[in-house]
Amino acid sequence: MTEPKQLFEEIYDATRESAFRYITAKCLSISDIDDIYQTTFINVYNAIVKRGAPIEEPEAFVILIAKRTLAKYYPLAKRLRAQISLSRDEEEGGQADLPDDTDIEDIAADRQLIERINKEIGKKPPVTQKIIFMYYYRSMTIRDIAEVMEMSESAVKGHIYRTTEHLRQLYRKENGQ
Repeated sequence: MTEPKQLFEEIYDATRESAFRYITAKCLSISDIDDIYQTTFINVYNAIVKRGAPIEEPEAFVILIAKRTLAKYYPLAKRLRAQISLSRDEEEGGQADLPDDTDIEDIAADRQLIERINKEIGKKPPVTQKIIFMYYYRSMTIRDIAEVMEMSESAVKGHIYRTTEHLRQLYRKENGQ
């Protein structure tokens, strides 16, 4: 019999991308994705240890645990409120160590721009937020996003185009162009 650590590593390698896509598509807020992903695989490891038997369908096993993790993370009341409200929780920013030759004013301006962009994206519906996250932060293809979100490629392109055009217009307006 394979020991739990080795079995977990094999299952993780085989399912990490599909689990991430599933969780991304089902999360109510993009700021929750990493937490739910990590919790899911902690739960997978614990289930492997407890089960002590080989897993016949690793992907189905992981997706089932991801569904349960999502259900625990988002109680019914929270899921219903999220469907009614299209707002997103503000994300907390971290601080990074900077090289000595870095211009602090440039960094401050970049951070302000990123914060404004994130705030504008946060005003968009959750489906648009997820698409933007998958496309720009996870570098997923439009085809892959369409598959995960169960929509047409042209719909995904529309969300990306409208959001980036909206951001361009805001930037031009702020800079008097």
